[in-house]
Amino acid sequence: MRRPTARAALAAVLAAALVAVLAAGCTGPAGALNLAPDPLVLTAVGETAVVQASSGGAVVAAADLAWSTSEPSVAVVAPDGTVRAVASGATTLRASRPGASATAAVVVDATIAYRPCMLVQQVGEVGCGQLSLTVTRP
Repeated sequence: MRRPTARAALAAVLAAALVAVLAAGCTGPAGALNLAPDPLVLTAVGETAVVQASSGGAVVAAADLAWSTSEPSVAVVAPDGTVRAVASGATTLRASRPGASATAAVVVDATIAYRPCMLVQQVGEVGCGQLSLTVTRP
């Protein structure tokens, strides 16, 4: 029986390390940041959405990051990762911490109109209008 060579032993160790990294769901180099959603699309001035940062599959607390946008006239970001649309346009959101940063595209298109207006008023009638809902507990 032959003894494994140093090269074969090293290859086995590297293969095991690769399997461990892939099994852990690592999406990039150690410490790399990822932002979601990317891209973020906002359809109304004043609309807000929360962007979440992660590293190696684990959520990174927004307070641990420095947040900014490249075009504050289009969208601004709060320290908690909440992005608010200011005007139609596009900007780049950036989150960073020492040794790592990530970017995500932000598109504000205030011309997109979403109107959930297909309300059934009577059997056979469909139209646009306001909906009022009252929830009571039994």
